[in-house]
Amino acid sequence: MNTLDRRDFMTLALAASAAAALPAFARTRRRAADTYFDVVPIGDKGNAFAILGEGGNSLLINDGKSSLLIDCKNGPFGQVLLDDIRKLGAGDNLTVINTHHHGDHTAGNLAFKDAAEIIAHENAIPRIDANMDWYRSMGEQAVRQIDQMPDDKRAMAEAAVMAYAEKLGDMTPAMFAPETPVLEPQEFVACGSIELELYRMGKGHTDNDLVIYCRELNLVHTGDLVFNGVNPYMDADGGCDPRHRVNVPRNIQHL
Repeated sequence: MNTLDRRDFMTLALAASAAAALPAFARTRRRAADTYFDVVPIGDKGNAFAILGEGGNSLLINDGKSSLLIDCKNGPFGQVLLDDIRKLGAGDNLTVINTHHHGDHTAGNLAFKDAAEIIAHENAIPRIDANMDWYRSMGEQAVRQIDQMPDDKRAMAEAAVMAYAEKLGDMTPAMFAPETPVLEPQEFVACGSIELELYRMGKGHTDNDLVIYCRELNLVHTGDLVFNGVNPYMDADGGCDPRHRVNVPRNIQHL
């Protein structure tokens, strides 16, 4: 199996641009017959997976009965993501981290509210509350998307998409809101025996970006702070500060 080291993974694999192609050495991506999303096994321990498609790239880490998921994708596919990570061995003790507030990373929170503790930067929480129009538009778009899907993918996604669409009129911010804010520049989260470090590295993409570093597995998830093959996007309305944007990649490299 091809493997990615921390620096390559940080720079190329989990720069959460769903449209960006992975480099040749990382193309172990696959979609198993029973998973909706493309999956890239990371490392050689069999317990970390990049999950690609329908929003920002997600990372799943498993450790026994505990699992940690970074980013939840577009809302109509949140339940599909939850189903897929169970197939990939996700345990009952599940933690979710949102790297920032954008809808393609947080709308899937809806499917995880009863299944996981959801963690995000403190500034992300009010911005997630303000995302409701975005979350509703995702449902309308996904219903139109269903007819364009291959039959096998449609079979796995249609029920979840339609269930999301049926909730559009009743959605409230509380249905998506993280419970646990990240308040300090550096905090720690456990996934079983595996420790992950959460960093607030400045306003590089939004004012609520988190970088997640796992020393044991030599992995970094950068959210949308790093993109593969395209220029980074700075969301001025989301609180980005260009002065921070310059320093954030350097700070990540120094982890």
